[in-house]
Amino acid sequence: MIHASKNLDKERASPLNIDYTNLSQGAILGTAELYDVKEYKSKAEFVKDRNKHFADIKKFGSYRFGFMVKNAHKFRTPKPYPGRLRFFEVQYPVCLVNST
Repeated sequence: MIHASKNLDKERASPLNIDYTNLSQGAILGTAELYDVKEYKSKAEFVKDRNKHFADIKKFGSYRFGFMVKNAHKFRTPKPYPGRLRFFEVQYPVCLVNST
């Protein structure tokens, strides 16, 4: 499951030309398959991949891992769901019928 945080980083949205007023918050947006994890061992590696993650270079110490996903599918309607920091289990029932 792909979950959108309740909190938006409005400062990061602007340089990426993202209209944060149209983003879903606090909801499950869809599904994807996690197939690999990349560990960034240096700031240079992190900077080299910046077009893949768009993370804030100033926060390099906070972003040491890149999660590689495939087969991503967005739901037509986001499903409100409280999130947590890091990975978390989704408790069922979450109405996912006719979501894809």
